[in-house]
Amino acid sequence: MLVNAYLLSPRQREIAEAALSILSNTGVQSLTMKMIAARLQITDAALYRHFQNKEELLEGIALLFEESSRKTLERIAAENLAPLERVKTFFLDRCRAFSRSKGLTMVLFSEELFKSEKCVSRRLSSLMVSHEEVLSHSLKEAQREGTIDPAIPPSHLFIMIMGSLRLLVTQWRNSDGAFSLVDEGERLWNTLEERILKGERR
Repeated sequence: MLVNAYLLSPRQREIAEAALSILSNTGVQSLTMKMIAARLQITDAALYRHFQNKEELLEGIALLFEESSRKTLERIAAENLAPLERVKTFFLDRCRAFSRSKGLTMVLFSEELFKSEKCVSRRLSSLMVSHEEVLSHSLKEAQREGTIDPAIPPSHLFIMIMGSLRLLVTQWRNSDGAFSLVDEGERLWNTLEERILKGERR
């Protein structure tokens, strides 16, 4: 079991990226270690020296996304943004991240994966909890300053925002990228903002 993205070696990162590239054209269940080894032109044995099995490889992909999310949140925190603007920036950044890698959505939004690969499931569930903690803090700040209706529970706001994002990404993936995820994400955010903000913009 992998522990931290910082523990991934450059070679492991290269393997995880190759797996993501393959996943863009196949499902998680169809992905095999042999396919990845062939893509990288290495032997199966060489691949298994870096990842013991497919589950560990998928966990490595989840770790890469976790690292990306953490860096994004740290960058946003360093900027002098209003609370709701921080949430918006993260929302749109995730749209851009997913639009760059259809394979990533295959891992993060795979119901089969959550059922069968417990280590990956726990990793992604933990990541969602950390996202909720950080974003809910910003949402509560926005409520205190009067930007968002304080009557709406922050947990519900989080579900509205991230649940909408998940559904949009799933539609984009299922349509084989028939529309711009980034453009539609911006339109979706504007709709959400109009519904959750109070005052003149509501």
